[in-house]
Amino acid sequence: MSLALEDRLAIIELVSLHGPLVDDGSLDRLDELFTTDVVYDLTGFGQKPLSGVAAIREAAWALGAANPVAGP
Repeated sequence: MSLALEDRLAIIELVSLHGPLVDDGSLDRLDELFTTDVVYDLTGFGQKPLSGVAAIREAAWALGAANPVAGP
């Protein structure tokens, strides 16, 4: 499967924004990363999928420092 240059750039920008937002704890800006109908599939970790930006944000806040990508 071949991706158009515009799609490749959009993916690079998304990945580049994700790290700094999450590392900085700017979870209030997750709507810049995900669409409102996002589904975060956690079934591989024995959890139910999270639906929507608010659910993802609340789960990340609830994990706090236990989040595997949380900073020091």
